[in-house]
Amino acid sequence: MRNSFFEIFRIDALGKRIFVRILFVLLIALNLYFIFFPIGDTNFDVYMAWMNKIIESGDYSSITSLDSIPLTKGNYIFLGISLLVGYIDIMASWLYTGVFIRTYRLRKQPDKAISIGKLIFRFIFLSLISAIVLSIFSVFVLYLFLFFIIIFPYLIMFPACYLSGDRSLVGSFRGMFEVTKGYYLTNSRNLSLLLFVYFIFDIVLELLANISIATRAAMVPFVNVFLLLALGRYVGIIYIRMLQLPGGFRIIVNPDMSELENMMKKDNDVPTPDEE
Repeated sequence: MRNSFFEIFRIDALGKRIFVRILFVLLIALNLYFIFFPIGDTNFDVYMAWMNKIIESGDYSSITSLDSIPLTKGNYIFLGISLLVGYIDIMASWLYTGVFIRTYRLRKQPDKAISIGKLIFRFIFLSLISAIVLSIFSVFVLYLFLFFIIIFPYLIMFPACYLSGDRSLVGSFRGMFEVTKGYYLTNSRNLSLLLFVYFIFDIVLELLANISIATRAAMVPFVNVFLLLALGRYVGIIYIRMLQLPGGFRIIVNPDMSELENMMKKDNDVPTPDEE
């Protein structure tokens, strides 16, 4: 199996490839439809003028409630639909992770593979619970942004723990910390690299906007969906590796050579479900 950061970008390499291709097309179609046929009011000129005036004056006392913010009902609908589309994209990334782990185990560890019915049930349940939790705690994200950044390498393992069928919903909270032990820096590094790739794409798209704004708008969903599915693939790969080599890199004093060779062999065994 291939052991490379670039392996996570092979999002099409999953089983018979039908599932991921359908998922990719549906997500692209959903995002493009919302971009070119938006629902609600996309005109935020009044709000921007009001916000610029407040920033220039430094007087924030006029912001007393949501009613004091000059947004129309159509603006709120547009923002709500935008959040919904983004949420669906994230959930699709989680679903990719679950399917990736199941596909790998069907080939390597059939007795540990979660059933498709159980996977679907857990995915739907997790999506509903996540929507409720996010709606409640999203207001605190800005205040706890630094804390969120710090624990993100742990958080990405939660859907893998749950959708793999290895743990219960509550047990997955503890599990995401247990399996990440010894892999925190690895996760942080690879997530930073993935974020760097996103910024590179973003720069290219901004340059493309100078040529054609419509083309740039059409390309944004492709980049976002592709990278989110790449993230889902990474989580699946690293989760299986974490279970194969718990604790990450270990220094062995006077090791038994046969044990060391087995560990090195397993360390190079990066899961790729499509591999024959």
